[in-house]
Amino acid sequence: MQAFDNVRTCTFKCSRLGSNKHSHIVDTPPTHPAVRIGHVHLKVADLERALGFYRDVLGFEVTQRMGRQAAFSSAGDYHHHIGLNTWESAGGRAPAPGMTGLYHVAILYPTRAELGDALRRRLFFIQSFARTVKKACF
Repeated sequence: MQAFDNVRTCTFKCSRLGSNKHSHIVDTPPTHPAVRIGHVHLKVADLERALGFYRDVLGFEVTQRMGRQAAFSSAGDYHHHIGLNTWESAGGRAPAPGMTGLYHVAILYPTRAELGDALRRRLFFIQSFARTVKKACF
């Protein structure tokens, strides 16, 4: 993204201009480059299935659990990096194509070896699931 001497275009409703659709210049400093996203909360349809991925495959540790409705997980000593809940989404379906929602999130592992361990857990998870389905079908 190109810097424009801390000048940005405002595309929000501005009561000073009395318009919902406008574009004007505002002088705001950019976010400091050392800023990081501390955590994300995800609405999930099935808490146990989501934990099966974030805990069992990616290796995040559960730091707090609120029964069958929510769980919070972390890498290291942080209170939580990922919050999972079913408060408004239990049993819900994935969004239809063209709908809004989280498209991508990157989880950065400190080394390739750590990433490799996560990938091995994922492959083990997939192979175990495939064996379970095969046994159920035959």
